[in-house]
Amino acid sequence: MLTPSAPKERHLLGLLLVQHKKVVSLNNIIDELWSKKPSKSAVTAVQTYILNIRRKLASALDISGGRVRTEILQTHNRGYLFDTTHSRFDLTEFDRLTARGSTALDAGDHAKGVRLLTAAEQLWRGLPLLDVDQGPLLQAEVARIEQTRSNVRIKRVETQLHIGQFREVLAELSGLVVEHPFDEHLHGYYMIALQRAGRRQDALRVFHELRKNMTEELGIEPSAELQLLQRMVLDANDAAAVGPTANHPLLHQLCAAPRC
Repeated sequence: MLTPSAPKERHLLGLLLVQHKKVVSLNNIIDELWSKKPSKSAVTAVQTYILNIRRKLASALDISGGRVRTEILQTHNRGYLFDTTHSRFDLTEFDRLTARGSTALDAGDHAKGVRLLTAAEQLWRGLPLLDVDQGPLLQAEVARIEQTRSNVRIKRVETQLHIGQFREVLAELSGLVVEHPFDEHLHGYYMIALQRAGRRQDALRVFHELRKNMTEELGIEPSAELQLLQRMVLDANDAAAVGPTANHPLLHQLCAAPRC
């Protein structure tokens, strides 16, 4: 297992891995590692870090240094490329499963889509690069990856609500609304799942708790869409009266996916 010990080596490796599909220029590396205030020896330092990472890769993979240079950590016109084409890399696997899951959903195979998106999400183990220093480039990449993860989760939850898996998402949504106390989409989905699972009072309690938090902490009311959902829950005569159907006016606003 490759675990560079020097903080800047870890920083550099993290940057190369999250941008593994493209060449990272030497100038961008220097800006990232030294916050645009590099020392005079910055170029030499980067070259040393690259050399050390290559040595550790060669040792960890039991291959020659020449193969590492030509096949994995390559030099390209005053920049470096970490090529993951021929290796198992969790980020590329996440992208692959996400793409397959989205294709299945577009084809109407909701069960398969949910399975693939769930498999993609299960690759995650906490926040990315949590123990690595982050400059502006790496922060932007981590934010992008996190947003992609969030989008996949939302698409999967929307689909599960669409196909009637209300009870299956209750526990997850219960944790997510605690983790994201002002996220109206997640609270809306949780309310729908609770209502359709026959827990009308709990659905209303979720709305009132969100409203209390938003007014006290942010000084604003929940959106008109979420207030509409609350009224629909109040007016519902049975559990089937609120749910993600094609002609549900609220979900046209709350859901990004057209299948909602």
